[in-house]
Amino acid sequence: MREFEIVLGLVLVASIAQPIARRFDVPVAIAQVVCGLLLSAIPFVATVRLDPELTFTLFVPPLLFWAATTGSVRVRRNARPIFMLATALVLLTTVGPPRTYCDASNKKSVKQHVKQSFACATTMSSGRKRCDAC
Repeated sequence: MREFEIVLGLVLVASIAQPIARRFDVPVAIAQVVCGLLLSAIPFVATVRLDPELTFTLFVPPLLFWAATTGSVRVRRNARPIFMLATALVLLTTVGPPRTYCDASNKKSVKQHVKQSFACATTMSSGRKRCDAC
């Protein structure tokens, strides 16, 4: 229940920051950051800890929705190439880096290499410097 009250208070402060930002003709995000800095100066608020999953669930989806609906028309027009490049880069970063860690003399089929690359990417994303599957 305490986390709900904290989040409710943060939403209240963020909603109060919007008319203040309009009054002083500054971007809303800047006003919200300033409000956050001012809140962090209060000793009681400085010790507040929120669950990361709760924070992710409550704040990220509305931000993404707002960014998608108010985004540039040029971005919407180029959505297909952006999506294709993003997909290609995700695949490249998944398969590419583990390949550099594997022994060059190791001759494997493409199917084995892709399986090994995914295993190495998972291992390296956990913080290890080298993949033992190579």
